[in-house]
Amino acid sequence: MWACWWAAAAMAIDAVGEVPAAPAASEPPKYAVGARYKHMWIPASLLDIWFFADDEPGALAGYPRPTLKGELVGIEFALQPRPNNFLFYVEYFKLTSADGYFDDRESPADHGDGDWVEFQNMGYAGFGVDYRYEFPILDDSKDVWPSFLVGGGLGVGVVTGAAVQWYPGGHPDNVEPACEPIAPSPLRTGCEPDGEARIPPVLPIIDIGMALKVHIKDRAWVRADFGLHEFLSAGAAAGGEF
Repeated sequence: MWACWWAAAAMAIDAVGEVPAAPAASEPPKYAVGARYKHMWIPASLLDIWFFADDEPGALAGYPRPTLKGELVGIEFALQPRPNNFLFYVEYFKLTSADGYFDDRESPADHGDGDWVEFQNMGYAGFGVDYRYEFPILDDSKDVWPSFLVGGGLGVGVVTGAAVQWYPGGHPDNVEPACEPIAPSPLRTGCEPDGEARIPPVLPIIDIGMALKVHIKDRAWVRADFGLHEFLSAGAAAGGEF
């Protein structure tokens, strides 16, 4: 009897066959590439700490203090073992500020002793790495899902161009002392420049930021960036992931 039972059991197993394994969940993309753009600026309220604004009482009329701003473009590659993101980037920043008058704060105020500065192709070429921690906002198994990222990083920028200066007449460092000897610096731009602003040739790039990112079928992504990237910055990036 037992032999018949085992035979019947063996025939039933053969008839059913092996139970098919459940399909494996697809692996999330491990890498991403893309292009980035940022608009960068220094708030006027921060410049007010060191320099008079041109609308303050007694300021030299007709010679505004420039807004320090610029545009950045770059490319990036990311390792993204979710929820971690390691971004490696190469970028170029171009200062787009107009030339202008910088009158340093002092007491008592002397609004005629400021420098006229002409920006000549100022910018930097840089590279660095950022870390971003990613928080899904919606289910990341959907075809399209948004996330929030936050983090920071460091980089290095090699300065390009120069900030050429003219001092007011009578300054001990005038290259042409006889040229407009009593004029304020904006009226001495026809004279030989008196030097260049002392800017280190290499600058650290400090990045602290947050972003909103949208993943599209684990093949493409777009991102809006906000935070500190040397200057205050706001921008966007887009690319693919695999």
